[in-house]
Order: sequence, then C-alpha cells, then structure tokens
Amino acid sequence: MSLRERGRIGIIEDNTTMGDSLVQRLELEGYTPLWWQTGQEALEKLFTARPDLVVCDIVLPDISGEEVFLRALPRLGSGALTALAPAAAGGTPAVDAWVSAAAAFTPEWLGAWMDLLDASGNLLGAFQATQLDAGGRLLLAGAGGVPGPGSGSGSAAAVSYRGEFRFDHVQLLHAAGLTAQDPVVASTLVVTGANVLGSLLRPVDVDVRPGAAPVPPSGGSELDVIASGTITIEAGAKLDMSAKGYAGTFGGNPVGGPPGVAPAHGSGGGSHGGAGSGAGAGEIYDSVSQPALPGGGGGGSFSPPGGGVVHLEAANLVLAGQILADGGTVCNNGAAAGGTVFVGLSGTLSGAGTISAAGAAGCGNAYGGNGGGGGRVALLAQGFSGFNPATQVQAAGGLVDSNPRQMAAAGTLFTKLAGQTYGSLRVDAGSPPSLMMRLRTSSVASAARNSLFNRSMIGRGVPAGASRP
Repeated sequence: MSLRERGRIGIIEDNTTMGDSLVQRLELEGYTPLWWQTGQEALEKLFTARPDLVVCDIVLPDISGEEVFLRALPRLGSGALTALAPAAAGGTPAVDAWVSAAAAFTPEWLGAWMDLLDASGNLLGAFQATQLDAGGRLLLAGAGGVPGPGSGSGSAAAVSYRGEFRFDHVQLLHAAGLTAQDPVVASTLVVTGANVLGSLLRPVDVDVRPGAAPVPPSGGSELDVIASGTITIEAGAKLDMSAKGYAGTFGGNPVGGPPGVAPAHGSGGGSHGGAGSGAGAGEIYDSVSQPALPGGGGGGSFSPPGGGVVHLEAANLVLAGQILADGGTVCNNGAAAGGTVFVGLSGTLSGAGTISAAGAAGCGNAYGGNGGGGGRVALLAQGFSGFNPATQVQAAGGLVDSNPRQMAAAGTLFTKLAGQTYGSLRVDAGSPPSLMMRLRTSSVASAARNSLFNRSMIGRGVPAGASRP
C-alpha cells in the first residue's frame, strides 16, 4: 500500500490553528484529511464523504461533538417536488414513479421512505426509494398512481415530500443513542442503557429493559417516548428526569423559569404545581390537565434545578419500573420543585411501578432549608388495570426544616378515564415525618444525642443521657 492509500480521515474542529495543524500532519503521513468546522457541516457531508476515521472536537460552535456521533442516521430532509412521473423504464409502468426535486437526491435515500404530501400537508402515501439515476431522480416503489405537480389533479396532487426511516427492530446497546432529523419508524425499539432518544423516533412498541435509563439529546429537559403500540418499562428500569428542569442558582446561575413567572429567590424553595416554602418561594404555573413545563429551581446560592419533563404517548403503558421527575435537593438553601410527568394513552395503564414528580426536601439538618413545591402529573387513559394512582403516584412538596415538621405545597395529579367528562384532580400533601423519625434516621451525631431523643427513651429502659444504640 502506498502512502497515498492510507485512508481518509474526517476532522471536525472549529479552531483554525488546530485544524490546520492536524491537516498538515495527516497529509505528511500520507492520509487524506477532510476538515469540517461545524457539527452541522460534518453531518451534511459525513455520509457522502464516508471517511475511514473521524476525529471530533467535543466543544463546537453549533452542536456538541457527542451529538454528531449520536446521529447515526443521515439527514434526508423535506422540500417541494418538481416532478413525479410514472416509470416508463427501469420499473413497472404505472406502478413505480420517478420523483425529482430542485436539488438532486443523494444515495442516502436508497432504502429509506418518502412521504408524499398534497398542498394542504395531507399524507398521500409513503413509498420506498429503490433506485437513484444519474440525474438525481429517485424511483419510488408503488407511487405510479399518485398524481404529481402540474398534473391537473388539483388538491389531490403531490407537491412536497419528507424523508422517513423504517425498521422492523431497533436495539440500542450500552450507551449508544439514536437521534435523527427525520422520523424513524420501527416495529420495536429496545432500550438497554443510558441511551439518547431523539424526539423523532416513532416505534410501534418500546421495551425499556432492566438497568436502562434513557436520556434526551444534548442534556435537554424533556424526555419524549412516543409509540403507536405499547411502552413497557420493566422492573429495574427508569425514565429519570430528576433535577433536569429550570436551573437553580447553583454556581451563580440565574434562576430559570417560564416567561412572566416569578422564580424563587433568597433561600426560597422552587415552585411548579405547588409553591415552595420560605419567603422567597416562586410562583406556581403550568396546566393542570396538560402540563408540559419543567419544575422551578431553588432560590438559594447553592440550589439545584427543578425536575424535568417525561412525556409519554402510546396505546398502552406497562409500568413495572419508575418514572421520575423529582426536584433537586440541597442543604441550607431552597430545594427545587418537582417537574412534569404526562402520560397520554388510547388504552390502559397497568403495572406495579411508580411515578414521582415530587418537590425536594430542604435537607432537614441543623442548618435549615426550604422544600420545593410538588410537580404536576397527568394520566389520560381509557382505564387503569392493576394500577392505583393514589398509592403509586407522588407529587407532594418537599420537607421543610422546621419544628413541627411541615411540607412545601403539594403538586397536582390529574387523571381522566373513559366515561369521565372533566377528569379527576388529586392534591395530596402527604404526612411529614415526625421530628423523632428524622432524628432516628439522621447521620448527624449531635442530633442523635440531643435531649429530645434522650427523653423519648425514658420509660423504655434507657437512662437519660445514654448514647444512641
């Protein structure tokens, strides 16, 4: 093998000095470097350039280097059609059709699917691309009967397209993720780890295996899982968006929140469905029946973010694991509010798993702390089968470090089942643990030895002043 045959290496690097240096060094070593300075430019050219190896910077000006590698599927895109003609050659007449657009189609389309849309955006059909000619036209199997632009068919004619990927089975292993800029349709999606799930995945069934904890792309605040069949969250699996919501003031960040809503300040607890505790608590916000926003962060200088959003849509949900959107907890500051869990089903919700969008406790130690308000949970389904929201769903406020023990304001649980006109609302503040229980479970030695604990042992054969067993 000669030096000039050593291979093609893609470089994704926005720093010109570093990029120039890498290009020069690779050329000296006999490689062919391909240099892109943004993540988007790399995504547009990676699948046509097909380098043997890619070296990518993590910090890029548009998207992260991690996001580049998570997009395992090329971009197909959408646009206007210029022609759609029944195949006169290279296919069966009146069955297949050649489609053209302003720009030539590329090999990434082969095997993918194309949705043909009318002028109102209505879907006329989905067809697989089977051939690509030298002029950049795609042959769509079975599209010969669809009238194209300029055919005189009026509103029934196809005038635009959009790309789509279809698979029988998609399995994400280890920490692999799958995001795409086009819809991805699959019969089954199996999630096994901390996999990144893009919002355009459209499986029929989803199976979240034990130990799996999928996350949204680029550290987002909302995890969407949308299926046309059944979502199964197995025992030991979880959808966890806790502390992924609006920012608290930890690290000097400004407190986040929706526009027009006063966030927490001072050491007040964050709010969402319920108000946080303390004089600086934020305002409550968001829809009760269709919540969609994260929870508010705490107002103290070390306060963490509120809970994020878990959004599920399917025919059925089998829940044996956990769905979590709890607020972040902290000591000596305002804790964060619970986030949102929205479940929309055309069928049933079943299983022994749990759902929580609770506010975080204000630590409850000797230094004080305000609790975060409860979040919002909405469950819309035809019915529940072996699932009891009263015992399996939590949206309470967090514990406040006070005597007597108190809780920040509870969030909301909204349910609407078949036959109900308006749905049901449940607000459960929970029962704050007693000071004695907090002391028994505290790891602070001084609290375990205080006089209240000693007095509680008198009459049980333990003399006053004795150390805790």
